[in-house]
Amino acid sequence: MTGPEKGRFRTVLHAGHTWVATIAALGALGLSVYNFLEAQKDPTADVILPHSLKMDADPEGVSLFLQPTVFTRFGTEDTELAKDVQLRLRRRDPAVGDRPDFFWKRTVKWTARYEPTDAVCAKAGTSPEADAACEKARNAPPDVWWEFESDPAPFIVAQSAPQKPSIEFKTHNWKLTPGRYEGTLTLLRASTRSPVKKAFCLVLGANDAEQIKQEGWDEFRNDVPGSEDRCYRWYE
Repeated sequence: MTGPEKGRFRTVLHAGHTWVATIAALGALGLSVYNFLEAQKDPTADVILPHSLKMDADPEGVSLFLQPTVFTRFGTEDTELAKDVQLRLRRRDPAVGDRPDFFWKRTVKWTARYEPTDAVCAKAGTSPEADAACEKARNAPPDVWWEFESDPAPFIVAQSAPQKPSIEFKTHNWKLTPGRYEGTLTLLRASTRSPVKKAFCLVLGANDAEQIKQEGWDEFRNDVPGSEDRCYRWYE
């Protein structure tokens, strides 16, 4: 390769390096702009309803326990403040007019308490009856109940910190009339953005009201096998 040719080759190679560096810089700039714009996005809070809800009845009224998952779909610099969660439930048959008014009473924590077996099994081996009582205590399912966790209060939601509050909604004017109910869970945000609403349905059978009163609380699920409408139904 002659001198002039070598010179032209170096010029072309230098120009190529310059263009590669320029393209790389533009790519990095574009990525930075994209990341900046993504960080400025609305956190876009969303809600997923659980497969299970629980109900309890006492002389003061009816409690409905629901544990939604509240999260944001984007990782942004902003966080979302959920200032209230509301529950609406209306009977599908308007002629009956069963319209319970719920309010967020408190946030709870569900716990499993096992029957103490030491005292029951202390007499094991002394008689067949004592052996049977001990075996029954050892195989008994846990007593699942709730404990107070906090008063109703706003909570912060971020992509890295989804919230799953177990909320007790209370009503004083529900007769637990059997039938199908249409419900809405509404998340109110502290920002000016629109509330997040999730619809669901609840089917209350003819014997469910008595079951709830006798058992202390009962569970309803929306994934009962054979249920095509995905309504919450009593499930044993």
